[in-house]
Parts: sequence; structure tokens; C-alpha cells
Amino acid sequence: MKFNNILCRLFIFFYLLCHTHAFPNIHTQSKPVNPKYPIETVVKEATTQASPKKKKALVAVFGVFSRSLRKTWPQINRMIVKPLEKDYDVEIYGFNNQIDNINTLDGKPIHKSSADTIKTNHKLVYQEVKQSQLDKYIKKHNSWLTHSWNGYVEKRTRINAVRQFYLEQQVADYISNAEEDYEIVVALIADLYPYVPISIQGIDARDDIIFTSWKESRQETIFSTSTAYEFWVTNGYYLGNKQSVAKIMSTVNLYDRLDKPTLAKKEKTLQYEQMVAKTIENNKLERRTTNMVFCKLRNHLSCTLIYRMTKTEAFRSMSWSQKFLAFIEQYHVLSMRHRATFTARIAAHFFLLISIIIIISRQAIKWFKYSSKTERSAD
Repeated sequence: MKFNNILCRLFIFFYLLCHTHAFPNIHTQSKPVNPKYPIETVVKEATTQASPKKKKALVAVFGVFSRSLRKTWPQINRMIVKPLEKDYDVEIYGFNNQIDNINTLDGKPIHKSSADTIKTNHKLVYQEVKQSQLDKYIKKHNSWLTHSWNGYVEKRTRINAVRQFYLEQQVADYISNAEEDYEIVVALIADLYPYVPISIQGIDARDDIIFTSWKESRQETIFSTSTAYEFWVTNGYYLGNKQSVAKIMSTVNLYDRLDKPTLAKKEKTLQYEQMVAKTIENNKLERRTTNMVFCKLRNHLSCTLIYRMTKTEAFRSMSWSQKFLAFIEQYHVLSMRHRATFTARIAAHFFLLISIIIIISRQAIKWFKYSSKTERSAD
């Protein structure tokens, strides 16, 4: 009888130890954070061992992987991941809007995407949601953003923008609930094609500071308050600590908390970038800019935003050689037609430069000959 009591007590003691995590369960993997729709998760452990002394950094890639991640990921790896490796133990998180309800994207056939699209030696947590399932949830979700926001006249553009807000919210949830103490988080949209290596120098990783890619010189008062804000708070590239990146990507939760009847009329017509600015304001974040310059690569391998990029402070501060290299960076991912156009533009600028040099040289030679004749005549 005593033996049975002792055995019973030992069993209870062992049970309590296990459930207070005294013995960790090494077979348990992280599950999706508060899944609102069916999410597929793949976890791949790192194939290389980082120094335990290194602090951790997270690179979060989100969006429609089928658009161009097959082309942008090698560049993201070279310009974002590799530079971070010098000072951080890097982990990768990918959240993919898996296209399953349309046949073409940007006028071209859709390329299949999966966890294997992200080729890395670092730990990878990959999650995906089918677009059809995401659309069903958005339709049912009683959100001011989905029912009242009309920031874009074209319906298709507005639907895509709402989808992106929900994708960003999923990334924000993952970052907020991550057990790892990431010192730096870089969140970028999957079709972003960076032209320059990321720079962490001067990055202040405080909870109330968020870094975005660029700002333009023009300003407007876009809210119902008198706060003057940059009109463009470029979306798709965020840099900061866990808290600040999660805040800027939580527009859906932010507007769910606001009192919907009292939302100003003007806020219903804000464009995507303005909504991001509003999220920054409501979360009391201080916005700063980095030197990151990029384009957004479409499925037909055409870069967008490149002309807006040339007007940014980051681009203006670059040397002529850096600017030239930035333009060269996009050459590898362009289609044959766009390569021909790009080459023609470079050739035109080159011949213009040569023509100017020849004209100046001829004028200089004429001036030199004329000066020589004048001096001889004087003698």
C-alpha cells in the first residue's frame, strides 16, 4: 500500500514538473499565431551554426511570393541578409499569399511558390494562406477597413490594398508573439528589389522609433488634425525593433479599436501610404528614414517606383558611381524588351556625354589655336 502511494506521488510530481516546463518538450514546434484562416506552416532549421554571442535579427518577407520572389530573393539575400550576418544571427520568416483563384498576375502566367522559393542556410519559418481563404475571411470580418475604406477608385486596387493590410497584420502578430528576443527586425514585401546593401549604422532600436525607406520633399496635412505629415510614407520596407515594426504593421487591429462612427470622412479616402502614416501617428512612433533604395518588381519583370526613387533624399545623397551601380542592379531582372529599352537609354546618355566632351574638346582646340596665332601676331 505504501509503495502504491509513493508511486502515485512520484507520478503526480513528474506530471507537475512537465507542465511547469521544468522538462522542455524538444519535439514541439511553434504553431501559427491566432490563425483566423487555414495556414500552412513549414519550419526549417538552420544548416549553419551561428555564434551564441551574436544578437538575433529577423528578416520578415511577406506578400504574393508568386509575383517575383524567384527573382527578388537572391537580391534580398545579397543586400539584406548577408550584410546582417556580420553582426547578427539572422532568422527568416515568410508569409505568402498563395494565389489560387486567378490564372494570371500582371498579365503573365503565375509561377508556383513555396518554402523552397526562399533559399537560405538560416532558420526559416514559412507560412502561407490561400488567397481564396483570405478573401473569405476579409469579407466576413466586420472591419471599418473592409467596409468603409475607399482609398482607391479602382475596385481591384482597393481589394489588393486590403489584402496587404491583412498580410501585414499577420506578420505583426507573428513578430509580437515571437519568443526570440530580436534586436532588429527588417520587414519587406516580397516583390521589393533592393539596389543597395542595408546599413544598420545609426539605427536606433527603441520601441517608439520606426525606420522606412525614404521620404519625399512635399508635405500635406492629410489628417483631420493639423499635423503636417509627409504625403508618402513608403510601404513595404520597415526597420526597427520587434515592438516598433509590429506597431507599424498593425493597421487592421488599430482601426478595429477605433470608434467607427466618429472616423473622419477624410480618413475614408486616404491612400495606402497615408493609412500607414496614420498608423504611425496613432501609435506615437517617430518616423526616420534609411538609405535603402529599391524598386518593386512585377511578374512581367518590370520595375516600378524607379522614377520616384530618383527623387528621394537617399538617392540624391549617393555618388554618381553609386547611382550608376544602382541602375545596373535592375538590369539582371528585366525582360528582353525592358533590357533593350534600358540599354537604349544608357547608350543615349553615353553618346550625349561623348558628344558634349567632343564639342568641348573642339572648342578648346580652336581656342588654343586662336590664342597661339594671337601670340605670334603680337610678336
